[in-house]
Amino acid sequence: MRHAITTGDEVVHRGIAVTNGAETAVIDLHVVRVNVPETLRGLYRITFAPSPHPAVLPLAIPERSNDHVAVLERELRYLKDSQRGTTEELESTNEELETSNEELQSTNEELQSSNEELETSKEELQSLNEELQSVNAQLNAKLYELSRVNDDMTKPAQRDGDRDRVRRWRAPDQALITDQATSVIRLIPSDVGRPLDDLTSTLRYDKLLDDAREGAAHARRPRDRESRANATSGT
Repeated sequence: MRHAITTGDEVVHRGIAVTNGAETAVIDLHVVRVNVPETLRGLYRITFAPSPHPAVLPLAIPERSNDHVAVLERELRYLKDSQRGTTEELESTNEELETSNEELQSTNEELQSSNEELETSKEELQSLNEELQSVNAQLNAKLYELSRVNDDMTKPAQRDGDRDRVRRWRAPDQALITDQATSVIRLIPSDVGRPLDDLTSTLRYDKLLDDAREGAAHARRPRDRESRANATSGT
């Protein structure tokens, strides 16, 4: 019973001699846990069946003085069998635990490797995001500049006074202004907001201011003029 309860397996002992008064019989003993029906689950069924096997113990009725020894021998055999089964189960359990531990260590190493890869990917994404933010800022600045240039070229000044003043300045190394242009009209950053009358030009052309006003008033109407620069300008 103890073995069946501990392991959950069916326990079978064959060739057991059973005495009933002067009669002796040889039986097979079965002990098994009951699973069905549901109302009997958890109980154990003990079956005594006639055995075709020879008796383990002598069929002769032992003397009363030997009854206790026979019982002790049976108990000893049972204890040895139980101990052997427990030892085997313990060894099997230890092997399973070792295997599980190795699998856990392998899984932990894989997780650490995956974590390192994720950290690397995160750093790369952060770096890429910073680069994208920098490019986006540059693009926004370019768009702002292009918008201002477009406004300057397509929209007239909102106030009459603005038409006669320098509205913007860009360095000579930028696309809209060349070294030749700055040699004709020498603009500097502080000229922004100054009246056009205050600017000096090396051109031999006295209607530059009138044409500038006409261009400001009608941004989409180009005016072409041909002129020469003074000899002192070197151009």
